[in-house]
Amino acid sequence: MAAPFAGGARFTAADLAFASLAAPLVMPLRCERRLLPLSVMGPAFRAEVGGWRRTRAGALALALFERERGSGASTRPGRRAALATRRRPPARHPA
Repeated sequence: MAAPFAGGARFTAADLAFASLAAPLVMPLRCERRLLPLSVMGPAFRAEVGGWRRTRAGALALALFERERGSGASTRPGRRAALATRRRPPARHPA
């Protein structure tokens, strides 16, 4: 039986880096906010993604996204949105 993570039995930084770098190749559904949806891509691109998904590495990347991102990850605001709300300039009051 294969280990559930790239480095063995625990999720590590290696898994995070691998899944992040593999995302444009396997196009996980959880990334459709950041990447274009696969449905709008051409047939040659969809075939290429399908080929990557069928590899052991592609299957691992998709499994990491499913397992580690959780069901609420795609609905949370991104980090940039959270930072943008914190960095509002102070209100200017007329003198």
